[in-house]
Parts: sequence; structure tokens; C-alpha cells
Amino acid sequence: MMSDNNHVVNRKSNKGITIVELVIIIAIIGILGGYIAYNVGVTNGYRARKAKNLLASQISELKVRTLSKAVKTGDIYMKVYKDGNTVYSKVFYKEGGTTKEEEAIELGSRIGVTFGGNSMTATDIGDESTTQLVLCFNRSNGSLMKYVSSGTVSDLSKIEYIKTKVFEKEYVIELVPATGKVVNITR
Repeated sequence: MMSDNNHVVNRKSNKGITIVELVIIIAIIGILGGYIAYNVGVTNGYRARKAKNLLASQISELKVRTLSKAVKTGDIYMKVYKDGNTVYSKVFYKEGGTTKEEEAIELGSRIGVTFGGNSMTATDIGDESTTQLVLCFNRSNGSLMKYVSSGTVSDLSKIEYIKTKVFEKEYVIELVPATGKVVNITR
């Protein structure tokens, strides 16, 4: 009798996973995967939108500072550039004949910034030694100008937008070069 009881107690069930259990596991994995993918998309959209809003705000502030504090066009200007994977903007200003710079402001890491217009090819922002965007405003009329490293300025009427992008999430700042107006929009 003892051996019969031991035999019954030690017997293992050879059942595998049922099809219903398998379907439930796959459904749970699918729901979790969808939740993670959604949150990654929301995070990427937030990073691109934050960079766009910060940049639009800085450009508008640059115009106000130029019109209120600059002695002449080109006294205050801003560079937008990449350092590694991070995009920065930095304001420069002339004081007493010397050029000073403010602390760089981080727009975001692993984001793309592109500028262009109808009459020019879109250009991606690179590091400080390659492609960067340098903006300033005309002191007399507020129009958008291009600051050249020699301290001179030139017409910037070709740049009509700046885009920030993280993967498929893209946001646009529209510029009206003739008036210096910054239209902070979302696409």
C-alpha cells in the first residue's frame, strides 16, 4: 500500500501550455509592446516639441534684445550648432569693442535641426566647425539677417523655416525674414 501511495504522489502531470494560455500570454505581450511603443513616440514628440519651443523663444528674445540694446546690426547674434549628439544655441554680443558669449543652452540630445526655404535647399545643422545656423536681426527694421564670421551681415531672406525632428516627430518654426517674425507652429 505504501508503494501505491508513493506512486500516486510522485506522479507528475505531463500537461503543456494550453492554447488558451498561449493566446493570453501573446495578448499580454502585445499590449505591453504597444504601450512601450506609444510611450517612446510620445517621448520623442515631447523632445522635438520642447526643442522647437525653446528655439522659437530664443529667436524672438534675440530680436527684442537687438532692437532694444544693440548699437548696430550684428552686435547681438545667435549660433545654433551640434556638439556630438546634442544641439545647442549660444548668444554672442559686443560690449566695449569685444565680443562676449553667453552660456550655451541645450536644445536637446539626439534631435535633428534643419533650416531652409522655398528658394534654398534644406540644410542640417552640424557641429561648430561645419554647418551651423547663425542668426541676427537688423537693428533698424527687425528683419532677419545672416551674421558672417568677419562681423559683417548679409540678407537672410532665403531661410523661411527651422525644423526640429526626433525620428518621425517633426515640428516647424516658420520665419518671415522681411519682418523678423517668428511663427511657432506645430505640424
